[in-house]
Amino acid sequence: ESDADPTLIRSFDEEYMFGTHMGIVNVPFLIFKTNSYDTAFSGMLTWERKLFDNMYELFGLSIEGDNAALFQKKFEDIIVENRDGRVLRDGAGNIVMVYVFLDTETILVTTSIDTIKEILVRLQTPL
Repeated sequence: ESDADPTLIRSFDEEYMFGTHMGIVNVPFLIFKTNSYDTAFSGMLTWERKLFDNMYELFGLSIEGDNAALFQKKFEDIIVENRDGRVLRDGAGNIVMVYVFLDTETILVTTSIDTIKEILVRLQTPL
């Protein structure tokens, strides 16, 4: 169940990847492929209003205490490794959720900049 616009959902390929970047702390991530960068870009901006609400359980994020305010917070622009993205920060400025367009057809949603960097390395490294 998602509050994403149906046009955005139709722009996603049927296959997606949900995984965990294993490290000191295990970080969940979700990768979508899209057949339309323009549709995905505008759709993601619209979905931001409900993205945290739709994803906090999947990503194991707490909504207790001060984190209850995250439902009303707005995403901000961010650049990670020369890629456009948007980030949701808590009241202390810590990253809670971030999504980045890895290229014109791949969107990564996660909770860590380090996870974005690691996935980029893995995608660019030949098998």
